[in-house]
Amino acid sequence: MLSLCFYHLISFNIILITSVPLKILPEAVVGTANGFINTGAQFAGVLTPMLIGFLVDATGGSYNAAFIMLICFTILCAGALFMIRQKKHLSVVHTSTVK
Repeated sequence: MLSLCFYHLISFNIILITSVPLKILPEAVVGTANGFINTGAQFAGVLTPMLIGFLVDATGGSYNAAFIMLICFTILCAGALFMIRQKKHLSVVHTSTVK
């Protein structure tokens, strides 16, 4: 039961991470924002397995600390996503160099 709840919390985060920028950012910067989000996700995909291995070695072969770390990161991410507030008038200033 706990693993099912954890799975849904992770799925919820993945959906929100990719859809929130589409809802709150202007069209001119959505691609750039999604690029930064994807870069962060790729870094996490590289660093997390190494961190899990370090935690398993440090705790004598127990995966408990690794799962606690994953749960804490998931809760932190969900909390950060819920704290995002959309500004009423968000605009992008375009500068032109053509005279």
